[in-house]
Amino acid sequence: MNLPSRFVVFSAVLLCLPLVALSAGNTKVYRCGQTYQQSPCPAGKEVNVADEREASQQAEAKKALASDRALARELEAERRQREKSVKPQTHAVGVPVSPGPAAQSADKPSADPCKSKGGKSGTGKKLKCVNGSPLYSAPADAVGKSSAR
Repeated sequence: MNLPSRFVVFSAVLLCLPLVALSAGNTKVYRCGQTYQQSPCPAGKEVNVADEREASQQAEAKKALASDRALARELEAERRQREKSVKPQTHAVGVPVSPGPAAQSADKPSADPCKSKGGKSGTGKKLKCVNGSPLYSAPADAVGKSSAR
């Protein structure tokens, strides 16, 4: 045996020793106030920790545990598959993202009225634009009037 394999065997034995000790049933547990420990303490009381279930009940519990583990693995695989199919989020939730230039069709009028064909608004009226911004003016009949309240 070479050194790495000896180390692996030695490590495996060390890891299994506590399990062997617990399965022997000789482990004593003491309740010391609000804690439990394996060494006696002043005013500590010994607690019976033996598994008092029958062998059939223990086997049934092991079957249920194996079934639960298999179901958990299956559900995890399904979740991972769903996560792979979901398009990754590229922006914060609730923040609107404007569509790129490819999403705008040629049929739609430009959102910027100054860049529309002929400089006309959706109503067909000619717009005056200053530095790329539309210049709106109040109708002649609304100038100088105040609303009565």
